Amino acid sequence: MIKKNFSLKNHNTLGVVVQANDCFFAHDLYSLQRVLHVYSKKKVQVIGSGSNILFTKNITGLLIKMHIKGIYVLKKQAGYVYLKVGAGVLWHDLVCFCLYRNYGGIENLILIPGTVGAAPIQNIGAYGVSLSDTMVALTAIHIESGRLKIFSKAACDFGYRQSFFKKNQSQYIITDVTFRLTLPIKHQLHTQYGIIQHTLNQMSLQNPTIQSVGNAIMHIRKTKLPDPQKIGNVGSFFQNPMVSQKKYRRLKKKNPNLIAYAIDAQHVKLSAAWLIEACGWKKKVVNKVGLYDKHALVLVNHGGATGKSIKAFAQTIQEDVKKKMTVDLKFEVNIW
Repeated sequence: MIKKNFSLKNHNTLGVVVQANDCFFAHDLYSLQRVLHVYSKKKVQVIGSGSNILFTKNITGLLIKMHIKGIYVLKKQAGYVYLKVGAGVLWHDLVCFCLYRNYGGIENLILIPGTVGAAPIQNIGAYGVSLSDTMVALTAIHIESGRLKIFSKAACDFGYRQSFFKKNQSQYIITDVTFRLTLPIKHQLHTQYGIIQHTLNQMSLQNPTIQSVGNAIMHIRKTKLPDPQKIGNVGSFFQNPMVSQKKYRRLKKKNPNLIAYAIDAQHVKLSAAWLIEACGWKKKVVNKVGLYDKHALVLVNHGGATGKSIKAFAQTIQEDVKKKMTVDLKFEVNIW
């Protein structure tokens, strides 16, 4: 059933008020293919939970909201378990499902908002782990033809917060994702990033499990990031920029307190939050848009901000960081 003039205020975590002319809730593959056939001549856009989208205008054409559910164990083999997960499953629910069953590999990605179908588009990542570390394949439907296609991990062309699907938006709709996760005999903990190990020590966990790592990261995220139910936000608004070692040394000389993480022999990842705060943006509020007081990477809607005003605020930060630090900040959020 198509819903007309559907309000998206409660379907995006920034709480921006916009409408979709036609909205379809996709609960299964068959109905999704049928509606794509009917709307074959119109523009089609897709959202999961709207947790990584900034809406700046009303949606014309057809908006599809993914609700395809299901988590299926395909097989267990050589210390691994293979799961096929519907695109409409909430990502955090999947992580909790895996922790309860002692399936490892995505515990560092706990409490990330959004759906499983949206996760590969952004190649979501946190605390030293990315979705591409465990994803092996996905199924997507070609919007124009309605045909299904299976994408291997290589075909997804993953990069830092990048994928084939982000570069080719409005061509495919992801319907399910397959993961290879570890069984206990193969578990490998990733506790070296940020303050994970420090938090585990504070919790007196000398022999941590995937469950305790997940709990530690959930604690960290809750103390650093605002709850979208209480204040509008999409988490990290900007990507942490990567620069050459040479540029990093030059920046470090001018800014001794610069926070950065080595990626490889040639590249360093800078803290976008540090750059933004160093440029004096931490406490600024413009047109009801500001930064979260505990994390400068998070833009917040203090109530009533429009998508255009949020975008303008973010662009001004981009320009200022570029001018003062000679570093380009890219949006992590998708702008519609």
